[in-house]
Amino acid sequence: MPRTALPRRVWLLALLLVSPAPGCSKAEPGAAADGGDRPAADATAAGASGEASGETAAAELPPAEPPEERPRPETRPTPHGASAFLVTPDLPEGIASLPRPGRPPLEPPGLGPPVAGQAVEVPAGLALLGSWPGTPGRDPVKEVDLVPTRVQAFAIDRLPYPGDPAQPPLTDVTRAEAERKCAAAGKRLCTEVEWEYACKGPQSQTWPYGDDYDAERYAGDPARLESAFGVLGMGALYEWTAGDWKDPRGTAAPNIAPLRGAHPQDGDAWTRRCAMRTGLDPARGSPRTGFRCCSGQGYPLPYEVEPIRRAVRPAPLLNDAMLTRLVRLVPELWRVHEAPRIQGEEVLTRALLRSNRTEASGVGFSISIQPLYWMPRQGDDLLAFVGRSGEDVFTAALYTTALPEVYVHAASLVLTGVGKDGGIALFGGLRDRKLLGWGECDDCREGGSYELQDDGTIRVGHRW
Repeated sequence: MPRTALPRRVWLLALLLVSPAPGCSKAEPGAAADGGDRPAADATAAGASGEASGETAAAELPPAEPPEERPRPETRPTPHGASAFLVTPDLPEGIASLPRPGRPPLEPPGLGPPVAGQAVEVPAGLALLGSWPGTPGRDPVKEVDLVPTRVQAFAIDRLPYPGDPAQPPLTDVTRAEAERKCAAAGKRLCTEVEWEYACKGPQSQTWPYGDDYDAERYAGDPARLESAFGVLGMGALYEWTAGDWKDPRGTAAPNIAPLRGAHPQDGDAWTRRCAMRTGLDPARGSPRTGFRCCSGQGYPLPYEVEPIRRAVRPAPLLNDAMLTRLVRLVPELWRVHEAPRIQGEEVLTRALLRSNRTEASGVGFSISIQPLYWMPRQGDDLLAFVGRSGEDVFTAALYTTALPEVYVHAASLVLTGVGKDGGIALFGGLRDRKLLGWGECDDCREGGSYELQDDGTIRVGHRW
């Protein structure tokens, strides 16, 4: 495409795909990320690196700033350092920080070597169930998005049944057999929520020992897999848990029961997370599956996953101040931190006229200059929005979490030098649910779309 096709416009394409490990390497415009966190990548409409024919080159990214004394924002990752306008989210009471690589782990309580029949008293507390949305490989149908959950006090076996350091874990039993053995000991099978909380500890760590994966800990000794509550062997093998396996419609699967933990030999960083869920026919045993017992009132069953929703639905309306705070919560949107605001109604009117539509919304579709919720696949809920900052217009899509003001950047794009008459709207639900359009009109040349990729990540592209 000739560069002259886009006079006075330079597109800045931000394709940041979240992964468990931090990094700040540049991505080529339109290229797939190979893992690691990516900063915004500058691109022209023709896919060149940062300049257009006859135009001023896009601004270079600011140099990384030295660490600040105040806490860094908890939205992750933070590729460029904080801008002067960046704000931090207000976390719910009881949550001091969020899981992220490099966060100092909590030290176990020092319970000493395990003894036969030992149980750990887990105090009541607030657990963040699930994991960060948008991470490549994550199954959003199975895991929730950092849902704050109040857990009552309970006791859990320090080791898998029979809870004796002189004996190997009992495996290859059905879930009913596991339940009977726990009942014979005056206990019950642990619920999924109890297991996850006991594994994550008081600050909801990604793995029992912290937020940075250490493969060497999985070499036989369960004491090396000690959680911040002092529970051992968390993630050393699969473990039966109590409760139904429910689908997004709330229907219990008759031949699937929830397992926690991981494969004892073939596990990896992803499958060994405390939040990882898998299932197995409860009438079958496996040499890789054991269990442990709990006592106490227990967490109400079951583990609730994201319900089924329409692909696109309206989000709460924003004014300029609310949009400004939203944008400044997200470090990847630093280019438009200074003066973001809602676009005028004339932008929506023009979008409707050029799209040959008389209504901005209907059953399953919406054309909007206000934010939209977009669910490209079950379990992934994103907040998409458009706006203006000075002479620039922008669009962004953020993964939502169950925590207010905590988002994960999926993709964003800034159009610079548009002038006062330019503007873009969102076009959702008009075609495939995996697509969310943006631009001056639906499917016109002056626009593009967000698209769900096969690996579960989101890309934003344009038609030039």
